[in-house]
Amino acid sequence: MAILMDTYYKCLHGQREQMVQRIIDALSDDREGGASGEVD
Repeated sequence: MAILMDTYYKCLHGQREQMVQRIIDALSDDREGGASGEVD
């Protein structure tokens, strides 16, 4: 686990708000009939 943190921490540091907003957006799109995750 320490190796993963050492490798990816610099990529994720400071992006928490962006990741949270992406999750919120994805969930709201799903509720509004947007992306349902279904495959034709």
